[in-house]
Amino acid sequence: MFNVPRPNASPTNGLASSYVEDNPLFSSTYDGMDPWSTTPELPHATLASTLDDLLGMCSCSVYTVYSQTFEKVSVSDSEVSVNSLLYVLGTSGLSTSTIDRIVSLVSTRPRVSRLEFYVALALVAAAQQGKDVSIETVISEARQNTLPVPALQVDSLEINPLPSTSFPPQGNSYGDSTDPWSPRELENNDRIDQTAAATRDVPSTVARLGRNWYMHQSKVEVSIAPKRQGFILARYTVYQIKSDRGAPVFRRYSEFLYLFDCLVRRYPFRLLPCLPPKRIGGDAQFLESRRKGLQRFLNFVVNHPVIRDDAVLHVFLTEPDLETWRKRSSVSLEEESATKRITRVEEMSIPSDLSEKMQFIRNRMQLLIEKWTRICLITERLFKRREATASDFIRLATTLSAVVEENPESWRVEGDELYLGVRQGLSNTAARLMSQGDAMDRRAHTTILMTLEAFKSQRDLYIAAKDMFLRHDRLSGDQVDKLQKRVESNALKLETIKNLRQEGWAAKADRVLGTIELDQSAIAAAMARRVFVRHCIWSELRGVLYPRENTLMALALQTFAQQEREYVGTLVASWDILAEDLSAMPLE
Repeated sequence: MFNVPRPNASPTNGLASSYVEDNPLFSSTYDGMDPWSTTPELPHATLASTLDDLLGMCSCSVYTVYSQTFEKVSVSDSEVSVNSLLYVLGTSGLSTSTIDRIVSLVSTRPRVSRLEFYVALALVAAAQQGKDVSIETVISEARQNTLPVPALQVDSLEINPLPSTSFPPQGNSYGDSTDPWSPRELENNDRIDQTAAATRDVPSTVARLGRNWYMHQSKVEVSIAPKRQGFILARYTVYQIKSDRGAPVFRRYSEFLYLFDCLVRRYPFRLLPCLPPKRIGGDAQFLESRRKGLQRFLNFVVNHPVIRDDAVLHVFLTEPDLETWRKRSSVSLEEESATKRITRVEEMSIPSDLSEKMQFIRNRMQLLIEKWTRICLITERLFKRREATASDFIRLATTLSAVVEENPESWRVEGDELYLGVRQGLSNTAARLMSQGDAMDRRAHTTILMTLEAFKSQRDLYIAAKDMFLRHDRLSGDQVDKLQKRVESNALKLETIKNLRQEGWAAKADRVLGTIELDQSAIAAAMARRVFVRHCIWSELRGVLYPRENTLMALALQTFAQQEREYVGTLVASWDILAEDLSAMPLE
């Protein structure tokens, strides 16, 4: 398992060796060497101690600049995030590829030590002066005490603090994220572009609903617009959406499909309910069923701890003309793992038996879907029976009232007390039955709107979990094994070139070394994505699936029982009153 503790086979305090020491992706197969290191020629311990000593002996002015820059972006004495380092390097004026190479040289983990940070600054200075960007260059200049100072503009740089593990209030949290999809950026620019995400400190958002989350659920209402739109042969239904994010907006079903496509591409390893199906020429019952399905979908995503902050979702809920917005806006559908990072604590929170947990859940998911689908069908049928019973109560009350109205006098004698008493009893019974029928009908509709929708939401949740597992099977694969074999092959090739030293061997060696470094960088990115995907799945299971399938169902059942008790209490009280009234009816 990825997070099973490994024996510490590498020396401590090595450049980029903290990744080997701390990262559970490290495999003992490589005998204590980081298989993704971009400086395989130098042992980590020797490299680290050499650089540490040499940097310490550099001129005070140079060392002070390095230290001040580190303090500018650090939140602890020993480390900064790689994204904070990228913020700093982004002010150097170097190309993105050069910055990426520098970061790959100094660290392959989400955190950067002080030493690694200093080396990165030295590499920036070397690149700005046109020198070779390599660890050897830094060592050489440090030995000569000629380590340059990089040209950076950190004074005007605003570094966001590390994200807190606490979650913002749900009400207006969609504008509080530093995610590049944040709607705050949309206010100034309609382009949603994440090409610069590699140089930004994008926090990782854990899918966790927080304490008392069920008390702060956002609510979205979807209703069918009174009139259909479009031409005679191409008319379509429009839905009005009301939310707490702005004025009501109108959306077509195809625009719901657009939103779903954006979200499922952006968050493939998150829980996302399916949209109800499309049907040409659907009747009123189908349209109402689809309206409820669309409403359940929106209420799920606006209350998801990660997806609720998505800017496309915000635009969908607030932009008056979505079609026009889509024409003028460029939306990146890049997977969230490309722009987000997980912390060491988040990584270690992944259980070692996650695969077993996933398999256990998957094994029972189809059965749960079938059972909850059946529960929804039975519940709907049960409440329709209640509606029919309510209708019969009302018909019975109406018929009894007709009987009383059509027979005002007894045929036997005028003023017959027995007849008048029975007539009054029928009148009272009709009135109570009418009241009971009205109450039963209202209760049936309320139960369908609340309890049945809660049951359907439970079914939708399990279908979403099944779909998430299917996307995981389809999209979580990578080329790590293939790349590792290619790295090993190229490493042997590089060694052969160096040993033979034929004509032009240096250029060939550089090309092979460059290929190795690119593959190692791709391996590191793929391994980071593996961890991110596992973290996503675990946080969805622990932070979304588990509380929603239990807490929301508990609340639904509590509400159902409470309302039924009150309803039955009302019926009993009504029957008690009727019984008392009828007890005075004459019998003779």
